[in-house]
Amino acid sequence: MSKFFVFIIESNKKEEIVAGYGLSEAKALSQMLTIAGIDHKVRGVIDKYTLAQAIAEFASIASQSQTFPVLHIAAHGNERGLGLTDNQLIEWRELYQMLMPAHAVRLGQFLLSMSSCFGMAAIKMAAVNIHVPLFGVVGTLKKLLFADAAIGFATLYHLLNRGLSIQDAVTGMRTASGNPSFTFSTGEAFLSAAKASYEQAETYRNAIQQGLG
Repeated sequence: MSKFFVFIIESNKKEEIVAGYGLSEAKALSQMLTIAGIDHKVRGVIDKYTLAQAIAEFASIASQSQTFPVLHIAAHGNERGLGLTDNQLIEWRELYQMLMPAHAVRLGQFLLSMSSCFGMAAIKMAAVNIHVPLFGVVGTLKKLLFADAAIGFATLYHLLNRGLSIQDAVTGMRTASGNPSFTFSTGEAFLSAAKASYEQAETYRNAIQQGLG
């Protein structure tokens, strides 16, 4: 039995599906997880409704699981949020609200793997409700190639299953994929950094006001 389970949600562009490119991160990752003996499930989504259904299924499994849950979302994205097959953009704050069923059963204790361009921006969700902790997010704040995502996250899960810490596993995924931009941050670390930045800005603002006075 693996030490955690991975619930994979994938939403490709409509033209990618119609063209039949055959490139599916979920399928590639599923094969690697099967080889590694890691419990997982794959769900394809095309719109907000099917995304909500998939998240509800993840929450249901997470509520009964004795192992640590990982929610892996593979989709196109930008600094504002995720793009779905129907071209709808799900902004990070909205995604947080959609993840509330999972937060309710795990009190935020699940890993969110964002396999998308600028997916690390999802850590902003930690600021939506500081009373419900967000365990952490793995992703990048840059554009992400398909190969880097598939190889990187397969490595991450393999190393975690071998007993490495998440920080060491992320270092391994950087090396294996050749992409140095992969990173991990906890919700608490993001909030601490945001608070420090706010306090620094306040100090600077007060200094300016005193100087003008």
